Amino acid sequence: MKTSYFLIALAIYGFVTGGMLLFTPSGSLANFGITAPDKHHILILQYLGIADIGMSIILLLSRNSTDSQSIRNILLGMAFILIGNVLKGLYDVYVVHIPANTYFWVDYSFTLLVGFACVYFAFKKNEK
Repeated sequence: MKTSYFLIALAIYGFVTGGMLLFTPSGSLANFGITAPDKHHILILQYLGIADIGMSIILLLSRNSTDSQSIRNILLGMAFILIGNVLKGLYDVYVVHIPANTYFWVDYSFTLLVGFACVYFAFKKNEK
């Protein structure tokens, strides 16, 4: 797969997850087991949704860049965000003892996979 195609797929993934966080924060929280979220939870998820959509715009606009160092930096930044989120989630589950459900494990497994894919594409030779 070309790096530009991966960036498009990653941008679409970001638009979908960001849109879910921005437009259906209560549903997103329900997936993680929070059935009665307060307004603060909802507001935080909406801010995260805006950040996800912003990163997706950066990915989409950078997909055809000829500057491989910039693409590598963007992908490494995305890898840090994704893998960092998984590590923070695991910390919360195993150290803070926040309960995890099946959705958490599926979501974080996929997030970790995408994070490692970002690392792979960051160090892959650029295909034209």
